[in-house]
Amino acid sequence: MTRFRAWKLLDRRVLYQSQWAAVELNAYFGPLGSRIDDYLIIRRPPFVLVVAERDDEVLMIEQYRPATERTYLCLPAGYLQDGETALVAAERELNEETGFSAHSFRQVSILHPLPGYVHSDAYVVRCVLASQEPRNDPDGEVVNISFSPWRKVLLSIQDGTICEMQAVAALLVVQLERQGQGA
Repeated sequence: MTRFRAWKLLDRRVLYQSQWAAVELNAYFGPLGSRIDDYLIIRRPPFVLVVAERDDEVLMIEQYRPATERTYLCLPAGYLQDGETALVAAERELNEETGFSAHSFRQVSILHPLPGYVHSDAYVVRCVLASQEPRNDPDGEVVNISFSPWRKVLLSIQDGTICEMQAVAALLVVQLERQGQGA
């Protein structure tokens, strides 16, 4: 078995910083002893992904993503505010983006999206929807709100209809938990 050698940080320079992200240009000695002078790291605040269920259905939203200039079928999500827990953030984001309220909020997992160059924690939270009607997102980020049976969600992941990586990961983590519960 090959022993892992950690990268050694030589220099860190912040190129850009806002409330949403910081971009660093770092220099390292790599695991094989080579010097890497132009490694970019993006640091983002922690965020929550909300898997909201009713019966055997999942609440899905459609959102436009500027980086790829397309609309994705995804989950309600958003950054934690200062001092906020993942559960409180999940409840707030679900309501802000869809108008729905829920109960039985439970953190299922913490994921690290793209850890090769992004530093951020993604909290996967599962909840049960209360009976309310959806409303439009006041920020205009959500294009559409729909419900999909779990079977269709899994087929949509498989055929690439649901391809936003963070949504795919969160849905699969919750599906594994559902299977463990006999759901």
